[in-house]
Amino acid sequence: MKLEVANQMTMQQLCDYAIEKLVEQGGRCLTSGENDEGYNGAGSFNCAYGMGAKHCGIGWMLDEENDKLMKEVCGVTELINSCPKHLPSAILENPGLATWFQILHDGPSERGREECLHRLQKKYNLDISNPAYHQWVDMGEKA
Repeated sequence: MKLEVANQMTMQQLCDYAIEKLVEQGGRCLTSGENDEGYNGAGSFNCAYGMGAKHCGIGWMLDEENDKLMKEVCGVTELINSCPKHLPSAILENPGLATWFQILHDGPSERGREECLHRLQKKYNLDISNPAYHQWVDMGEKA
């Protein structure tokens, strides 16, 4: 999504768009092995904001033609600190919501996603009436 377009959207609109894209892509965007850019060497993985056609939660809100931005391997707070000129104003104005939206993407379990969704709704007043939010939760691993 071009920055000019994203800057015309509210955080609610960005989240609605991104959650629909996550459901459409069918799963999380994660690295899969030691040779991938996002491997952190500690037995776990970090997400680049975009890997080919797949994007993470926040990645769908970013300009996918900005290769440097999409290949950043860091959390949302670090992204805000390192690339503020390239981020939609809604993310800059709502860093907590953006962080929890990314956590919603990152969580593999249905239960974890449900907890994130509840927090986004209660603490950040995100309207979760778009069916894609619940589809994303249901796509999580069953415990």
